This record gives sequence, C-alpha cells and structure tokens, in this order.
Amino acid sequence: MSNKIVHQQHTFRVQTKALLDLLPTLKAELYFAGCDEKSRLLQRIDQVYGELTQFQALQAEKLGSDSCNGDDPIHLLQQYEFSEPVYHSDGLGHIQVQESDPPYPLEALLQQVEERKEWDVCFLMFESQSKVWLLDFAEHLENTASYHTDCNIVISQILTDRSDLITLLQNADRWYWNNTNRHLIPALTKSVDALLSYHEPDVLQREIDTSILTGLKSRLDRLYMNEHKPKRTS
Repeated sequence: MSNKIVHQQHTFRVQTKALLDLLPTLKAELYFAGCDEKSRLLQRIDQVYGELTQFQALQAEKLGSDSCNGDDPIHLLQQYEFSEPVYHSDGLGHIQVQESDPPYPLEALLQQVEERKEWDVCFLMFESQSKVWLLDFAEHLENTASYHTDCNIVISQILTDRSDLITLLQNADRWYWNNTNRHLIPALTKSVDALLSYHEPDVLQREIDTSILTGLKSRLDRLYMNEHKPKRTS
C-alpha cells in the first residue's frame, strides 16, 4: 500500500469522524433554534449520520480483513490483548503474582513491522483501536527505539480526551530520543501548552494537571535545549 493511498485513507477517516462528531451537535442546535423534529432537514441529518456510522463500521471491518493472516504482525497487533497481573493468596499469608504470557511478545511484532516498513498501515490500524488499548499499548512499549516514540506520537494525535492525553504524555521525556527524532520535541511541547491552556473547573484536578504538565514541559525543554547548545571550541 503506497504512502499516498494510506494518507488519503487517513484523511477520509479523520473527515468521517469529524462529521460524526458534528452532526449530533448541528441537529441539537437546529432543534433548539425552533426546527421541527420531523422536518426533512433533521431527518436528512439522521440519515447521513446513520450512513456514515455504517461506512465507518465497514471500513474498520475492511481494515481487519486486509490483515492477511495470523502471520501478519499488524493483524496480530490489532488482536493483541494486554493482560493484567492477577494477585492471589497462597493460603500462608503471602501474595502471589500470576501473569499470563501473550502468544507473541509485543516487541517481536513491532520489530517485524519495522523490518517490513509497514508503519503507515500499522498507524492506520491504531485509529480503529479503543483508547484503552492505545494507552495499554503505550504503557507496554520498551522505549528503546525511534519507532516506539513514533508510536507514542501517533497515539497522542488519535486520543481526544484531555485526561487520556495527560496520562500518555506525562512521561514523554522518557521516550526514546536521539538525533534523528529530537526535532519532534517542539511540536510535543506545543501539545503540552494546549493542555495547560484548558481551564479545568475542578480546582484540585487543575492543580494536579498543572503540576504534571509544567514539570513535563520543563523537562522536554531541557532535553531539546541540551542537544542544541552551541558546541564549545577549544
């Protein structure tokens, strides 16, 4: 699949999602403005919303079927389940931790995607995943390669809930950064600024978020500036 086609599909999916977000708001505003509930306009909005919802579901199904088979790393990633450790007592006052190993190690699948250079398709698959899956995925990354950082950045562009973004970004300075990707830090800092500009109505939560985000911004700035300091000559 060419980058152009992947980009077109990504744009179309983003536009579809934007319309699905807009139409209910548009309908509500028209209704409160005095538009009759049985008017042709509101009925047409319902019809378009239903058609777009069906189209979105078909696209997600197609994405799954396009993943060739069980040997395809993207298909395996799409079906990947992140198991939580199970805690239980051994009857002697000790707590035992039981963890189930997935059939395929996450990092092994990511290395296959890297070898095949299929990140565009992989990132397109991310868009069909739930926010819980995306956050679990990010949490399990080893952050030892540039593509780990690329994954985190793409996930930050997909998530829309502010609390989810803060959860993802709070340790962004610990992502894998080197000379090839450190130029991405300023854009990430702008995302942090946008989160800081939101006026959280809950005072305690606002203080917590502000503390997390200002600390993160400071660490990202230092990380970026240290790399771009002028080299001293002897």
